[in-house]
Amino acid sequence: MTFPTQMLWPLVKLTVTQPGTAAKVIRGARIPREIAWMALILAAVVTALMVGLVQMISPPEPVTLETGEVLEPLILSPLQLVSLSLFGAAGLTIALWMVGRKLGGAGDFDALLAGMAWLQIVMVVVQGAQVLGLLIVPFLGLVIALVGVVVFLRALGHFVRELHGFQSMGQAVGAIVLSFVALFAVIFLAVLLLLGGSAGAMS
Repeated sequence: MTFPTQMLWPLVKLTVTQPGTAAKVIRGARIPREIAWMALILAAVVTALMVGLVQMISPPEPVTLETGEVLEPLILSPLQLVSLSLFGAAGLTIALWMVGRKLGGAGDFDALLAGMAWLQIVMVVVQGAQVLGLLIVPFLGLVIALVGVVVFLRALGHFVRELHGFQSMGQAVGAIVLSFVALFAVIFLAVLLLLGGSAGAMS
């Protein structure tokens, strides 16, 4: 089963208002794994491009400490943004599936992958609204960004609960927190290994 293109916008609104029901629709669509991966990758790339566009429209300002030291903002290149977005989206999806199963969830990987791909697409819509808001009134862009974070986290909780079959939202939140911890731990270890390898090569 799949859903027609004209259902996409209603599904976006359903994801915001009734994320649990939207998760059931995604699971019932039985989206093939290949298509779900393509959607996740495409959404991650567009997300990275949107972040770069936001940085161009409203570049971050340097921060001056009490000591007088000036901290320059960290601005990533387009390739770095795309790589970070892709790794984060794919890594979080895999972590949510593995951690959720360890906590007693019965989630199917393909359904969870499709759900995460859809949430990435919804966030692209939110980021598009953020860019428009920045062009109209900068403060409006900030408000939309904050609302987008709330929408994403709320929808993520309901999606994880529904797709893993958890009985309570607490289980879903626990799976999400542990997944983020696992993902950051892997990133931290990878950075340490890269730094260690670089130091060894220099010596």
